[in-house]
Amino acid sequence: MPKPAKNTTVWRENRRKRGSQPDPHKRIRADRMRWYRAKRASFKKANDIFVDGLDTGCDRRVYVLVMSTKQSQVRYATYDSHPELEWIPNVEDVMNHWPRPELWDPSSFDDTQQQKETAEAKKGRTKKAMRVSRPPILKI
Repeated sequence: MPKPAKNTTVWRENRRKRGSQPDPHKRIRADRMRWYRAKRASFKKANDIFVDGLDTGCDRRVYVLVMSTKQSQVRYATYDSHPELEWIPNVEDVMNHWPRPELWDPSSFDDTQQQKETAEAKKGRTKKAMRVSRPPILKI
């Protein structure tokens, strides 16, 4: 039986040994490009919400602020659907407004929580509202 050569490992094993991005410059560039694409996609979605409001005749004003911190440098990126107007309200005004605002955070997008909520909703739908008694037995 021949001895296996040293360089016959699968390419995935080699990648796992050296890491997914061996070159730190490539990793930094990949991180920067991923951040740029994600930021652009979120602003595109915000613009889609604004344009959809124009199409349906709703007055929608959208403001998105993204703060990024790396090595004590703070960078802000903003999207404002009405840059010529001074319309952005204070946080206190928003929180005291009626009806109450929708508050979203990372837990709002948790898949396990949504699955629990849908499972509870399905359980509620399968419960019977009333119980029908058994009909009397007929003796013939």
